[in-house]
Amino acid sequence: MLIPSLETSEVLTKFKMTNLEKAFSMIANKFCASSQRTYKGQVITVDRAPEPFDVFWENLGLDWWEVARKRIITNCGSVILLAVTFGLILGISAIQVNSLSMKCSQPRQ
Repeated sequence: MLIPSLETSEVLTKFKMTNLEKAFSMIANKFCASSQRTYKGQVITVDRAPEPFDVFWENLGLDWWEVARKRIITNCGSVILLAVTFGLILGISAIQVNSLSMKCSQPRQ
């Protein structure tokens, strides 16, 4: 990919700036509301990239519907697992209460 000479010269002058010029440029871009970044006449916005630990790498190739579907399936599976566990605990405690009451109601010999 060839870069036009105008863009190349802009890049070269940007990297040839002294540290003081770079600092002044950063401060001016940060605090001046009127300074907008443009590229070939189009206004562009620049956002800070998220930290790597905030990125879900397995979701990068998926659209929002697939990610939502995965979350719904995971949440439904969790709720079903909790319901089954609750049912087992409730069933076991009911069996224990029945067996305990049967032992207490039987006459001793």
